[in-house]
Amino acid sequence: MEVSEYRVSIAIDFESLNFKGLVELDIHDCIDNLELDAVDLQIDHVKANGSAISFNHDRNRGKATLENPKGNLTIAIDYSGRAGESTLTGLYKAGYRGGYVLVTQFEPTGARRLFPCLDNPSFKSVFKLDVTVANHLTVISNTPAEREEQSGSSKRIFFKATPKMSTYLLFLGVGEFEQSSLPCNSAEVISASVKGKVKEADYASREACKTLSWYEKFFDIPYPLEKLHLIAVPDFAAGAMENWGAITFRESAMLIGEYAGAAERKIVSEVVAHEIAHQWFGNLVTMRWWNNLWLNESFATFMSYKAVNALHPEWGVWSSFLRENFAGSLYEDSLSSTHPIDVAVDSPDEIAEVFDQISYGKGASIIRMIEGYIGDEYFRKGVNNYLIKNKYANTDGVQLWSSLQEASGLPVKEVMSAWVSTPGHPVVMVEYAGNGAVKLTQKRFTFLGEPSDTLWPIPVTVVQGGSRTTLLFNTRTTQLQGVTEPVLLNVDATGFYRVLYDKQNMSLLIEKFMTLSPTARWTLVSDYFAFLMAGEVGADDYLRLVEAASLDTDYLMVNTVLSQLNALVQLDRSLTKVTTLIEAHCRRHLSRIGYEYRGGEHDNDTELRQRLLNSLVSIDDEFAKDMSLKFGDYRNLRADQRAAVAHAYAITNGPQSYTKLAELLRAVDNDTDAERLISAMVSIRDASTVKDVLDAALKGAVPLGNVAWAVIGAIQNHYSRIEAWNWLKKSIDPLREIYKGTGTVSILAEACIEYVGLTNYEEIRGYFSERTLPEAQIGIKKGFELLEVNRRVLSSLRTDGA
Repeated sequence: MEVSEYRVSIAIDFESLNFKGLVELDIHDCIDNLELDAVDLQIDHVKANGSAISFNHDRNRGKATLENPKGNLTIAIDYSGRAGESTLTGLYKAGYRGGYVLVTQFEPTGARRLFPCLDNPSFKSVFKLDVTVANHLTVISNTPAEREEQSGSSKRIFFKATPKMSTYLLFLGVGEFEQSSLPCNSAEVISASVKGKVKEADYASREACKTLSWYEKFFDIPYPLEKLHLIAVPDFAAGAMENWGAITFRESAMLIGEYAGAAERKIVSEVVAHEIAHQWFGNLVTMRWWNNLWLNESFATFMSYKAVNALHPEWGVWSSFLRENFAGSLYEDSLSSTHPIDVAVDSPDEIAEVFDQISYGKGASIIRMIEGYIGDEYFRKGVNNYLIKNKYANTDGVQLWSSLQEASGLPVKEVMSAWVSTPGHPVVMVEYAGNGAVKLTQKRFTFLGEPSDTLWPIPVTVVQGGSRTTLLFNTRTTQLQGVTEPVLLNVDATGFYRVLYDKQNMSLLIEKFMTLSPTARWTLVSDYFAFLMAGEVGADDYLRLVEAASLDTDYLMVNTVLSQLNALVQLDRSLTKVTTLIEAHCRRHLSRIGYEYRGGEHDNDTELRQRLLNSLVSIDDEFAKDMSLKFGDYRNLRADQRAAVAHAYAITNGPQSYTKLAELLRAVDNDTDAERLISAMVSIRDASTVKDVLDAALKGAVPLGNVAWAVIGAIQNHYSRIEAWNWLKKSIDPLREIYKGTGTVSILAEACIEYVGLTNYEEIRGYFSERTLPEAQIGIKKGFELLEVNRRVLSSLRTDGA
């Protein structure tokens, strides 16, 4: 069966939030009862080829069954509905100071909340949309308006037909948008925001124009639409969404102005590049079903770094990729509760939960590994052939691997089939075997050390002295002969595996530590942190290595040491060795790059200062007191100091800081500053005050999309952790309503369990064994596993006197 075209006519009463619609579906080869998706809609009449037919609308299941329509049909459905006010999916109200807009968020299953449809990515179709609204409102969709009809105080806007695409990529936005246009070679880039903010989209518009041109050259396929909208949404659950020709963004991922620093520019560049990559990989060619979500997200993640690196080579963004995606996904994938990249997905709840580090970071890391294995040009050729062959169609991973294998002549299908279908990843153990031989052994790496007989075909790079070799290691063990130097594996961190050296080899590598490449040094420290988590190395050994690595001035290493130590102190603030190391690390590198901005400095130093200052105010109360004195001049501060000053003010002044922080939060007019201030407010060292912050957040003091991140911040605050947990138990039902279809409740459950369980173990276990949260099952499993890991790490740190 195929749906060749949807014609959707919607009349929206912007004031009441109600809408009425007529949807017509041209269907070919219908052979049975037709079951459409329709959630929170009232279906009034259904016709097939002009004649009324009976139907059954099961509201509990969100399914409308049409009886006996067979063959080639035009189905016409009259229906009505209402935009959501306490949710961030379907057509919903996104409020801001002084007004609101209505926008859609359809991925993964939100289209069924606006019109009855086959809300499944494999049913691609052309969409023709027309919308009736009051005259003063602007309407945005995937394509430009074709014509407009006036009728008194309202207007009806007809949009051009879309390309053939999936339902989740359709977009509708209604409100008093402010817009600006930037002509580009291939398409017009149009930025849209609420009133008074569109000037802050200039940077994103310029990045989009450059990125669009770069992708057209890389893919060798023109962008197929006339325009590309970038739409800043004032209340948004995710970071951005790749609707074809009408990308939506959280405001902080698109709008930056005078308050923005290097970190904010990098975020906007990367998010813009990620979503534009989807215009080809995801929109032009789409996964067949949600088990292949990673095929969209992994590729867009990987390509966004390639694009940003090409446009901004001075940033060295592959370092950020290693820290944020490679290391982050290795961490997630070290849990027994991880899932394969290609994961079975059945229900809508399960779909939302797989928008995670495995689908994004691990998948992107595996694609990077394959590119390293077959080479840049073969990779590009294979991708181009795949896109041309499958444009406007649905595929799965096998078709991409086949195309890469045809281009390169290497066994890509064998390698990738194993990596995407198998949960977890290997550790390669390196051991001197005598007589100049080194033995390599692979096994699955998990934090809890469960046995496994899994084998991976690992593209292993081996460096010895000046020589470098690559081998496909697909057996349990193998030997390298003629070894006379320390052996170093995975020197460029392109392989998705850990390396555990025996003491002899590790001692030699540490002796030569600063002579190794920055990436090789980073790989050792990254792996050692994982081995601490797994109990493979003791706390003393790990801390000695980190103390040495703290002297390293490389941007990636400074960030990584800071992140690792902050993760440990998050478990227990009384770990004196760890807090002392953090303070020394921050002061050492702030002294080197400067506590204040130095004109003409590298963007990476500016970004680094922001993170170092944030950590230092959290660990050093006297420093926080000094920084807090700048709060009265907050709006004149540079971006790299604002978060630290707000945190310092909250820490130093305690409950008394709440009023001033809340006043400033109401006054700021950009999402980036709002996020900084919310984070500061939940860092106040008074549990009752933090509870008041959360109450206010849920009642509308912050956009709904930010409530979850306020809760996580409160849980990570040692002084409010238990109060935040008690608040969450009472507030779980409204949070589930706000975040339904997004996977956020799963993230909240994971954070609660892994931290609150350190002191309230039995209570946490009892609560989650009694409460049914189908949308959070993955997060609950991960949370309990991380809790066991955290308890063991704490025991090791305390035993070694940390």
